[in-house]
Amino acid sequence: MRSWPLAVPALLLALSASAQVPLPPAPPLPLPRLTNAPEPRLGPPPAALDGGVDGVTPVVRSIGFEEAVTQALARNPSTLTAAQEVARVQGLMEEVRAASIPTLVANGSYTRLDSDRVENHIILNPKSQWAANVQLAIPLLAPAAWANAIRTNDQVEVSRYNVADIRRVVATNTAQTYIALIARKRQVEVNLLARDTAVAQLDYAKRRLEGGLGNKVDAARAAQTLETAEVALQASYEFVYSAQEALGVLLGETGPVDASAAPTFPQLPGLDVALAEAPKQRTDIQLYQEDVKVADRSLNMTWMDYLPTLNLVGQPTFQSPPNTPLPEWGWEIQALLSWTIFDGGARYGRTHEREAVLQENRITLAGASRQVLSDVRTSFDQVKRNTRALENARAAAAYAVDTYRLADIAYKAGASTNLDLIQAFLTARDAATQAIIAEDALRQSALELLVAAGRFP
Repeated sequence: MRSWPLAVPALLLALSASAQVPLPPAPPLPLPRLTNAPEPRLGPPPAALDGGVDGVTPVVRSIGFEEAVTQALARNPSTLTAAQEVARVQGLMEEVRAASIPTLVANGSYTRLDSDRVENHIILNPKSQWAANVQLAIPLLAPAAWANAIRTNDQVEVSRYNVADIRRVVATNTAQTYIALIARKRQVEVNLLARDTAVAQLDYAKRRLEGGLGNKVDAARAAQTLETAEVALQASYEFVYSAQEALGVLLGETGPVDASAAPTFPQLPGLDVALAEAPKQRTDIQLYQEDVKVADRSLNMTWMDYLPTLNLVGQPTFQSPPNTPLPEWGWEIQALLSWTIFDGGARYGRTHEREAVLQENRITLAGASRQVLSDVRTSFDQVKRNTRALENARAAAAYAVDTYRLADIAYKAGASTNLDLIQAFLTARDAATQAIIAEDALRQSALELLVAAGRFP
C-alpha cells in the first residue's frame, strides 16, 4: 500500500518553505531582500488519467530576470517606436530650422518662338532664347523663424525624455509579468502535488473497499476530489503558458519565453529616502518638468513674432542672346524688409494658446508629483503589510499540514470517514496557494516601491 498520507504533508510543507524570502525580525524597515526563491522544477509529470495533455506546454527558451528586462528595453516595439519618434521630431526640427538658413537656388530656361519678333528691322525677341540665374537668399533678420527653430529643438529634447519614460514603463511591465510567471509556475507545483495526492487517496479508498474496510461513499468522494484537482491543475498549466506568451511579446520574441529563476532585488529604500529620491529620479516627473520648461520658453519668445524680417537676395544672370533690357551677363542684389503690422489677431491667438499650454503642463506636473509621493507611501505600506502577510500565510500552511496529518491518523484508525481527510487536504492545498500568492504580492510590492522611488530600471 502506498505511503501517501505521510509523504504528502511533508511535500506540502517543503513547498511552502522552499521559496521563503528572508524577513526582517519585525517592522519597520529595513525591508527584506527578495532572495533565495528557487525556480519551480516541474519535471516530467505523469500521464493524465484521461489520456489528455498533462504538463506545461514545452517552451524552447528560458531567460533570467535582468536579461529579460535588458532585452525588453532593446527589442520591445514601444521602445523602438519611441526611438524613431525622436528621429521624426529631429527631422521636423531640421525642416523648421531651414527657414532661418541661407538658401541657394539655380534656375534655367530655354524659349523657342515660331519666329523672331521684329520691329523696324530690329529683333526684339529672337526665336531661340537661353536664360539662367543663381539666386542666393540670406535671412539677415528672421526672429520668428529663429524662435520656431528653438521650439522644435526643445521638442527633440522632450521626445528624448519621453523615450526614457517609455523605457521605464516597458521595464516595469516586463518585471511584473516575469514575477507573475514565477508565481504561476509555483502554483503548478502545488496543483501537481494536489492531483497526485488525490490519485493516491482514490487508490487508498478503493483498496479499503476491496478489503471490506471502506465504503462506496468514500471511494466516490475521493474520485470527485481527483477530478476537481485535475481541473485546477489544467487551469494552472494554462495560466503558465499564457504568462510565457505575454513575456515573449514583451521581449520582442516570436514565441513564448519561460522565466528561469525568481528575481533578486537590491535592498529596498526607507520611506524618507524614497520620498526624497522619487521627484528627482522618476522619468515621468523629469518629462513633465521638461514640458513646463519648454512651454515657458515658448511663451517667453512670443515677442519675436512681432519683429520685422530682413532678407538679402542676390543673383547673377545670363541671357542669350542679350536684348535691350537684359545684357548677356549681369547681377542684382535686393534687400527685402517685411513687417506685419496687423495679422487679424493670429499672433494674439498663438500667445493665448501658449499661455494655456504652460498652465496645463504646470497642473500636470503638480498632479504627477503628488501621485508619485502617494505611490511611494502606498508601495512602502504594501511591502510592510505583505511581509507580515507572508509570515502568516506560511504559518497557516504549516498548521494546515498538521491538520491534514491528524485527519489522516483519525481516518486510519476508523474514527472518521475520508470527508474530514479530504477537507483537510483541500485546506492544505489552499493554504499553500495562499502562501504563493503572498510571496508574489511581496515581490510585486517591492518592485512597485523601487519603481515609485525611481530606482528601477
